[in-house]
Amino acid sequence: MKHHFSLAWLLLLILGCAINLLAQEEAATVAVERIAIAKAIVDREPVESGDSFSTETATLFCFTHITGVEGETTITHRWFYNDSLTWDVKLPVRSKSWRTFSSKNFVDEWVGEWKVIILDEAGNELTQKSFMRTEDAN
Repeated sequence: MKHHFSLAWLLLLILGCAINLLAQEEAATVAVERIAIAKAIVDREPVESGDSFSTETATLFCFTHITGVEGETTITHRWFYNDSLTWDVKLPVRSKSWRTFSSKNFVDEWVGEWKVIILDEAGNELTQKSFMRTEDAN
């Protein structure tokens, strides 16, 4: 009886490890293929992307191309100004290759370091993109 009990626990342990590995493998398949901060999105592609933008640009877009999703999920774009969260938006992802974006409106005074952190549905960071907003040259 003791032998059967130990064997049952061993099988449960192996099964639990296998399930955990499968869950990690599935979560690891979601990836950000491309990320860009841009002045516009045209035909689901970033236009005039860069790492520095003047205050002449009142709206910027964070474009992400997500790959590896099985079924449907969501990602989150978190916009930070000087390490303070300013905007948080969940976006649907509905295929293995999905392009999506969020946008942020700015006021002239928001000059300095910005970043957008991309999270998966479980809240794990997939990637981030930093950029600067600078005062107009006028």
